[in-house]
Amino acid sequence: MANFIARPNPRFSTNLNQAVNDTTSTTLNVNSVPAKVPCILIIDPGTATQEKVKVTATGSGTITVTRNFDGKGAFTHGFNATIVDYDSPEYIYDIADLLEQNFNSDYTPQSSIFMKPDFALGFGNFIVSGLTAPTSGSLATTITAGVAYYGGTRYAVATDGGHTYTASQDTYVDVNPATGAFTYNGVANGGTPPALTANSLRIAKVVTSGAAVTGVTQGGFDSNGVIIYPTNGTNAAKIQVKDTTEVQVNNTTTETTAYTQSITGNLLGAFGMLRIKLFGKILNNSGGSANLTINLKYGATTIATLLKSIPADSTNLYGLLLEAFIANTGATNAQKGGFAVSGASLNNGLNFGAYGTATEDSTANKTLTITVTWGTANASLTFFKEAVAIELL
Repeated sequence: MANFIARPNPRFSTNLNQAVNDTTSTTLNVNSVPAKVPCILIIDPGTATQEKVKVTATGSGTITVTRNFDGKGAFTHGFNATIVDYDSPEYIYDIADLLEQNFNSDYTPQSSIFMKPDFALGFGNFIVSGLTAPTSGSLATTITAGVAYYGGTRYAVATDGGHTYTASQDTYVDVNPATGAFTYNGVANGGTPPALTANSLRIAKVVTSGAAVTGVTQGGFDSNGVIIYPTNGTNAAKIQVKDTTEVQVNNTTTETTAYTQSITGNLLGAFGMLRIKLFGKILNNSGGSANLTINLKYGATTIATLLKSIPADSTNLYGLLLEAFIANTGATNAQKGGFAVSGASLNNGLNFGAYGTATEDSTANKTLTITVTWGTANASLTFFKEAVAIELL
């Protein structure tokens, strides 16, 4: 096992209420004690006498410590010396090292200690691999075997062995990773989803016609806000699209598409959100300020639009980050969205944004588009789109 990494007491601080006049005393008098032990504290942080100690016990106004815990020296400390929790970048790096040293590349632990509840519950529920269901020319299809985490514990889940679905229904498939039991709850096509089965992950919405499995949704949310778990990665942000094709908008006043992407129907469910990050540049070498309009569109709706005057800055380029979001707000046809732009050139900065709403039917495929329009056609005015990433939240 790697070196002990203590659980921190975020934002804890106190002071010595009695000087420490030697480098060997292990009982220190303090104004208050940390709630959680063992932990690591720093005495006189940021000074020449900074000392890291490991607290092994607390009493009434006292802490019992291991001195010189990091091997960098023990020191004397004056009355009222500051003491803070070890909650620093170095702590984060130690945690990263701990994980790297004790976990395999497929997220499985090398030691059973990491399956203890107080550690394992720090991980979310997610599917590592498998548990996919294909469409079918009949009403029968088979969910593959896979690996899932539930409540911080890793489970190998066997295939369901095949299931024949009821015609003309939306069937929501839940799996209990601990037992491997699959539950199939059907409703009429387009009907309200059933409640999630206890101790289970919702892994698919299987849509049937009168004679075939015509669609399978794995990812996003159902209309009750229940996650339909994707078949890889976590339920945290997932990259859906990465694009590095450069687009330039130059010497025109025509509204021009800087980026466009088809968003699959039902991806957002009723509560899902897309986060879009566009990285680019702006050049204004025209000798004067120039107007630039940016539009964020979803389907037929322009959700957000803003006209901004871009100061001239000779040949100096503005580095640009446009961060946008589109979110369903409890229904598949109710969206909020907007964008914020930040950037800077050698002499100027840019910060602006816009916000709006839409009522697009997100159960159908929709086009996400970002357009730009210059107010003046000038060869010295250029908007560069360099890269885009889209995440499902």
